[in-house]
Amino acid sequence: MQILHKNHKLGLFKLYVDNDDDLWHLSNIIRPGDRVRGLTHRREEGAKDTIRSHKAEKKTMTLTIKCEKIEFVEFSNRLRVLGVITEGPQDHGCHHTLNIESGYRVTVFKDQWKKHDIDTIQMAVVNAKKPTVVFLAIEDDNAVIALLRQYGLEVICDIKGAVCGKLYKQKNRGKKEFFAEVTERLCQMLSDNTPLVIIGPGFTKDEFYRLASRDHPDLFKSTYLKATGQAGVAGINEALKLGIKNLYATEARVLKETQLMDDLLTGIATEANVTYGEKYIKRGLELSAVEKLLLTDRMVRDGNGESLIELARETGANVAIVSTAHEAGKRLEALGGTAAFLRFKIDGL
Repeated sequence: MQILHKNHKLGLFKLYVDNDDDLWHLSNIIRPGDRVRGLTHRREEGAKDTIRSHKAEKKTMTLTIKCEKIEFVEFSNRLRVLGVITEGPQDHGCHHTLNIESGYRVTVFKDQWKKHDIDTIQMAVVNAKKPTVVFLAIEDDNAVIALLRQYGLEVICDIKGAVCGKLYKQKNRGKKEFFAEVTERLCQMLSDNTPLVIIGPGFTKDEFYRLASRDHPDLFKSTYLKATGQAGVAGINEALKLGIKNLYATEARVLKETQLMDDLLTGIATEANVTYGEKYIKRGLELSAVEKLLLTDRMVRDGNGESLIELARETGANVAIVSTAHEAGKRLEALGGTAAFLRFKIDGL
């Protein structure tokens, strides 16, 4: 994300959407009641139903709408902001939808910008400069390629493995074709600085890396190998839980959030200074006992996350918003959508 212009007096940020991760950040920033301005398409004012039925040509125009609803579907590459037109050349008071995607310039107006909203924008600006990590989970009969987004793991493709016939030559020929297909897909995604993590339970990952790095040394120079007990998406999640040393992705949100949830669940099991559930979190915040507050992104958008964040700011607690698009967020959601690490133990928490 890039900040193109900001005016605190007018309460606006004009932003450039660099990538799909920025759409998730925007979905956590824009809320009902905010005004959102962007380039869009709409039929001419006063077009009759007979004209509409013949698909009247739409005009390109800049509209400002007062947001009523935000629709974000993980990995859909689009954020929809629905609301009523408040500014623009036509149709004031009518409903319209802004479709925001990569390469889009959007201006967001708020009556009051919360500190965590500004922090989210600044974090998105920093993260836009980091390369997206590519994962390859490979074994003899299957390969899964996935991208580690800032809000979760996006599976790009699932490739069937080598043909295992009775003859040794047939098996060898099948593996060669299998490796070639996987390499071709990776080469479409990798650049000179893209981190690649190859995981798997056996030696197939080592054999693949040896051959691929020989043929494409520049693209595979930032590759990390990690042994896992499982393959596929389950193996990638296992690697994320175990952590990957010396990997640039140690700054990635998903890795941090996964570690936070592992520490939280360990704390719950050992009766350490942790708690979960909105009722207990609120009490802990009111007593200034919370050191770090965890919230799901859905809790922030649809629940009472805003009020909990404000209490956390007032008492000096750190806040982490966890995406429900990956396993750590789903585990937090199962605990009620919020949890906390405490400074000290309180009876009843």
